[in-house]
Amino acid sequence: MYVPRTFLDELIPARGRKMLFVHPPKCGGKFVERAFGKRARNCISVRHPNLRGHLFWTEYRDRMRALGDSVDTYYTFSVMRNPFAWRVSFYEYVRKDTGGRHSGLPHLHALWSRMTFSDYLDWLEDPAAPTTVRFRPRAQVSDWFTNEEGIISVDYVMRQEVLTQDLSRLGHSFGIRLRIPDAPVNRSVSGDWRRYYSSGDVDKVAALHQRDIALFGYSFE
Repeated sequence: MYVPRTFLDELIPARGRKMLFVHPPKCGGKFVERAFGKRARNCISVRHPNLRGHLFWTEYRDRMRALGDSVDTYYTFSVMRNPFAWRVSFYEYVRKDTGGRHSGLPHLHALWSRMTFSDYLDWLEDPAAPTTVRFRPRAQVSDWFTNEEGIISVDYVMRQEVLTQDLSRLGHSFGIRLRIPDAPVNRSVSGDWRRYYSSGDVDKVAALHQRDIALFGYSFE
């Protein structure tokens, strides 16, 4: 998408800073899209059928190359979230999504509705758990914006926990015009996500998200 930097940019859709949002699920992506307004709907990741969904950066790289484009021509940015909170958020999002209308995961809604959070974490370790672009059971959050060697490949990573501040910093850095929402968007969990965990559950998520924790210093506390 072309993100406006001046009033004239706002009037002409093909003017502004060329940017691509690499969107991990349940990390505040709707909040980010709301900040970019209607320009977000014109992003190549929305308009082109081969680039829709919560794709990894590596998938954007390969699919855009096949289309004769290059991800390197875009300023790329993404969002990180505490993996302990992220796992709870995704679990609750799918469980509450009756019929999978929003998530596109009706089979998982039916399955997870009968599971406790501990059951869900055990299920993630099952090699037979289905993997699709909509749901990658053993993915770490950083898989969305790292390359095959686990190196961060986007230009800027924001944190969901301080998303308003990080979006403001992004806007100020490039002089782009954003309209940051005043309240959370599409929240899945109310209250403290820590209440879902037993001590054994903490160890399971820590093992599953070793790179996330090493790169960003997250902890259960």
